[in-house]
Amino acid sequence: MKSNKNVNVNGLLAIKLFLNATNEIIINKKYSFEQDINLYPIATTGILKYSLKKGTYNCELKATDLNNLKSSDSISFIFTINGYNPKQFSVSDIQFATSIIKTSKNNSPFYKNNYEIIPNTSGIYGETLPVLYFYSELYNLNRGTESKSLKLRYSVYNQYEEEVFFKVKKVISSERSIIFAESVNVSKFPSGSYKLELSLSDSVTNKMAKNRKRFTIINPNINETKTNIGTSHLMLSEFGTMRNEQLAEVFLVSRYLASQKEIAFWGTLKDSTEKQEFLYQFWKKRDATPGTINNETKQIYFNRVEIANKRFDTFNKKGSLTDRGRVFCIYGEPNEIERYPNKPDLKPYEIWHYYTNDGNTIFVFAKINLFTEMQLIHSNKIGELQNPSWQDYLNR
Repeated sequence: MKSNKNVNVNGLLAIKLFLNATNEIIINKKYSFEQDINLYPIATTGILKYSLKKGTYNCELKATDLNNLKSSDSISFIFTINGYNPKQFSVSDIQFATSIIKTSKNNSPFYKNNYEIIPNTSGIYGETLPVLYFYSELYNLNRGTESKSLKLRYSVYNQYEEEVFFKVKKVISSERSIIFAESVNVSKFPSGSYKLELSLSDSVTNKMAKNRKRFTIINPNINETKTNIGTSHLMLSEFGTMRNEQLAEVFLVSRYLASQKEIAFWGTLKDSTEKQEFLYQFWKKRDATPGTINNETKQIYFNRVEIANKRFDTFNKKGSLTDRGRVFCIYGEPNEIERYPNKPDLKPYEIWHYYTNDGNTIFVFAKINLFTEMQLIHSNKIGELQNPSWQDYLNR
């Protein structure tokens, strides 16, 4: 029945649930429903909840239009409920949604654990639904875990099993169970079949739990070309969401590895899109293992940046922007540090040693002025500041 722009749906939904191994009927119910919905889209969504034991089930659904009994449709599918190991962490099934909103109102049929999760039963995203929302639950985080935190990684794989997106988060292992609701912008992905994977791992025991679910993207205006795939990688990298201020901060520490030509080229870039592309390509070129999922070179470098910011921070400068911070970012942890904070008649100084096959590379830092940080005054490393008379700088 139609009235103005609305459709009155008056239907009957029959559901049968069989235990696959024995054909035992577990659920056999019928539900009538009536609802006014907009003509576009002409669909209605509901939810049914049952408590089921572990096992494989066959589900049959049949919907009949009570306004026209000759009009009906049916579907059947098989699903499995797996048990979870009570002695180890695990990841639940993944639920796709058209939206996930945090709320304290529990009167919605789609309310769950302080969220309203509107399901996407089709699993189709793209031009009309550019953001993929998903929900999962992480169980037994504090069982069989030796790390203080677990690594949670969510990834998107295309039909060629190439990882086209990922993010990593830390999960505190002292919690028993938590919920995980996130989103991925898929507006730049070409049309095709994709999989979302959630994996939870303990770096100490190397134990892992993961789950996958397939979805479809329909983006008719985006062609699957190398250029577009590269653009998708950029937009889904950490650089793709950065603004000009953040990009400038990243380049301040990245420039330690840059050539003079790259530094000059950076100065010509005007908008954030150009800078995002530059940083993405800058670190892509320096990936020592391009065949792997992660850019280990970039990860190691920015881990050093994070350590330097904490270790060498001053009242007016980030630690990674100091002389010691720069050397630490480029060369890593020294093999040995000689510290001389209180030598008579000498300014405080320290000598960093890096022992390699080429010999002992040193960096000498001194506190030249009372209110400044340690400054590099000498190194025997080619390309660094070399001052054979560096000891003269130490005299008070």
